[in-house]
Parts: sequence; C-alpha cells; structure tokens
Amino acid sequence: MRTFIAIDLPSEIKAQVSQLQKQLKDKLPALSWTRPENFHLTLLFLGERTKNELEGIINILDRIPWPGAFTFALDKLELFGTYSRPKVLWLGPGEGREELGKLGGLVRCALGEEEPFAPHLTLARFRNQKPRDIKSILGPVAENILVPVHEVTLFESKLGAGPPRYIPIKKWMLEGDKK
Repeated sequence: MRTFIAIDLPSEIKAQVSQLQKQLKDKLPALSWTRPENFHLTLLFLGERTKNELEGIINILDRIPWPGAFTFALDKLELFGTYSRPKVLWLGPGEGREELGKLGGLVRCALGEEEPFAPHLTLARFRNQKPRDIKSILGPVAENILVPVHEVTLFESKLGAGPPRYIPIKKWMLEGDKK
C-alpha cells in the first residue's frame, strides 16, 4: 500500500488555493495541475508499505507527544528544479513555518527519517515544458492563505486510471485541540 503522512486542508482552504491556481493557469496553461480535492501538505512520504509495517508506524505515531494546534500562512510560490528545467510549482509557508517545521521534524524523527523536511503544497507539475517568464510568477503571493492545523493524517495513495485518490487511514489530533 502506497502511503504518506500529511496535513489535510479544510475545504475552504482548498477553495482559496484553487482560486490562486486558476489565476496561474492563465499564465501557465500547459502544466499538469493538482486537483483541488488532492491539496495537502506532506509531512513524510512513506511509499509502499505492508500492513504489518503500517501497524508499526501507527503504533509509533500513537505514542508521539503531539504539539498544540497552530496556524501557518501559505504565502509564496516556488519551484523544485531549475528555471531552465522546472519540475514542480509549489506554494510554501512563511508565517508559522517554524511550528510546521517542528511538526514535520517530530514525525520524521519518530519514524527514523533523516532527510530534511521541505514543507510545500504541490500546485502543478511541469511535463517537458519550459515556460517563459517563470521567474515573474515566483515569490510572494498577493494574499496569504491562513491554514489552521488541528490534526495529522496517514493517507493511502491509490494510483490508477485518472488522478490519484487519497484515502485517510488514521488521524491524530494535535494536543490541546478541543475540536
């Protein structure tokens, strides 16, 4: 089973990100755009895992001393790759990045992941396109999108015909969150 741990976004936040995405589609129409229902912020991609491995991961995450709920701002557009060979257009955090980094670090450390955490929300993937003036759209966005974080979710990623589907397996509420 292909899995990852992420912050799922509330529907109203997905709608705000979708509005930003629509504005960008006019400037970059040839990209492969992430569907709004799939917007999330990955804390750790686990890849293919067996049922037994997932039980072990869940057991570890059940024992984590989860931090309190917090809010972060999605406020800048960036690239993975280079200007000449871009791979991913993403929306990243500014305000609240420290709390987000601590949460990502907590999950990654608990599961023995040593690779640094790069928080981002994938907006689109480049498919052999080399768009002109990509630099002009990067940087701060016109309006910050404030994202409340109340829980962390373990997802299964189902690939097949059509877009991927993300199915929640288990959720952990952040401590102090009375929702």
